[in-house]
Amino acid sequence: MTGEDFHKGAPISIPFTDATLALGRDRLLRIQDACQCPVGLENLAFSYSLDEVKNHGDFLGQLIAPTNGFIILDLHNLYCQLHNFNISDDVLLNLYPLDSVREIHISGGSWVGNVTANEGKVRRDTHDDAVPEEVFQLLRKALEPCENLKFVVLEQLGTALDTEQSRMQFRRDFYKMDLIVQNHNNRRSQQVINSFLPNQIVALSEEPIEVPELYQQQVELSAILEIAADHAHAQHLLSASSLVNSDWKVESWEPHMLDTALAIAQKWK
Repeated sequence: MTGEDFHKGAPISIPFTDATLALGRDRLLRIQDACQCPVGLENLAFSYSLDEVKNHGDFLGQLIAPTNGFIILDLHNLYCQLHNFNISDDVLLNLYPLDSVREIHISGGSWVGNVTANEGKVRRDTHDDAVPEEVFQLLRKALEPCENLKFVVLEQLGTALDTEQSRMQFRRDFYKMDLIVQNHNNRRSQQVINSFLPNQIVALSEEPIEVPELYQQQVELSAILEIAADHAHAQHLLSASSLVNSDWKVESWEPHMLDTALAIAQKWK
């Protein structure tokens, strides 16, 4: 998470490693044990590189495996990655364990210009505009393979519904989403739905797993993203940090996504 207090701010990815996998599994198991209900995770809109995008779905699948957890598939988050990394929707959807999807979210967002990417604008998951037609197309594609799907949710910030026009558009988006879902339900055969509860009792270790190095790296990265004056300054700070030659792979971060991380961190700062 961005910001020194990781309970606040917009989510930014962490390295997909054995250590972070063990840490995430430990936390999900403890949440499930405390709540005695299904637990799951949502896919992120933000990634630093194409490799992260391609590994995201598999990593989520590994994280939820011990708890038989679920995935919230945010289709606008996928749309951000489709545009920002020039990958096809069919390829990206196939990289996710869609049978673990219990809930789908759709929303709108915004375009942000950047100075480091020749391709033009970056798509951001800001939840403050109408749902793009491409996201509705993703919904149509995703419904069938998500065989354990139970909910489809339309999201938008209340602060973005400040005009009659925006409220009318929100209603149109909802009715369009509802029609797509109802058409799918009319064709869907009855099937056993995964309970997303653990298939077996998992013994928890007495002490939670801790990764002090990850925490220190998060604090260091957050500070860099929050204080860097611009892209060049951020790169200079990163090159002198402990993240160099680490699992964060800062050397392969796409310039336009580093700029986006700066914008996110400094917005939530």
